[in-house]
Amino acid sequence: MSEDEYRPPTWRRRLLVGALALGTAALVLGYVTRRPTPVHLPPPRDTARCAPGQAQRCLGGSSAVFAVPAAAPASGAAR
Repeated sequence: MSEDEYRPPTWRRRLLVGALALGTAALVLGYVTRRPTPVHLPPPRDTARCAPGQAQRCLGGSSAVFAVPAAAPASGAAR
């Protein structure tokens, strides 16, 4: 492209690009900083609340989690 073919953007085009950039930045910043709205789900009707001291098979109790242990490191050096 030669210098004769290049036309610099007009002031209106520069203003439009600047306004779109500021609007986009404000929109992204607004979505990043807003607090998420919590989702309140009703409890299942057939599950009772936990009694004092009860920890399992009730609403609000704990659950057992099974995890596989990590593999043992290889023994000895590679020869």
